[in-house]
Amino acid sequence: MVEKKDDTPPFAELIGAVKPLPPARARAVPAPHVTREAEATTQRRLTHKLVLEQSEELVLAYSSDVPRSRIEELRHGPLFPARDLDLHGMSALKAATALRQAVKLARADGLRCLIVVCGRGNHSGRVGAVLPGVVVETLTDNCSEDIQGFRSAPTQFGGHGAIIVRLRARTRRG
Repeated sequence: MVEKKDDTPPFAELIGAVKPLPPARARAVPAPHVTREAEATTQRRLTHKLVLEQSEELVLAYSSDVPRSRIEELRHGPLFPARDLDLHGMSALKAATALRQAVKLARADGLRCLIVVCGRGNHSGRVGAVLPGVVVETLTDNCSEDIQGFRSAPTQFGGHGAIIVRLRARTRRG
């Protein structure tokens, strides 16, 4: 192997003398225009922030503005889903979109409980279960203003392969 000699001059020689920049003058930057609607949406999301408790197999999340009795009902009480959403076989993106739409529609229809079947990832190969994480992330990040909380489903509703979502009451339009 023949080694080539590098005849390139050092970087400092290539750029020559460096003249420092003058000190920057501070200038006011105008605040971005935020519409009232965007501000209200941000405030609702902050108000309905979810508290998430998660172990390897179980998940429980509830809104910080939900009364303690509702949290205990979500944690231990019987919940009876009025509608289901089966995400088996969907990509993560398609599942997240379907979940957001299903939550909005179920709430608009006046339903209070929804079950989301995501599976346990038994057929996911080496990658493992993807959809349970997508469901938790979507509910937590994108649906918090429509839900009171959610938890891993009891065995009669699919156990660790499903999540029960407790919806907020439909907002009344006046």
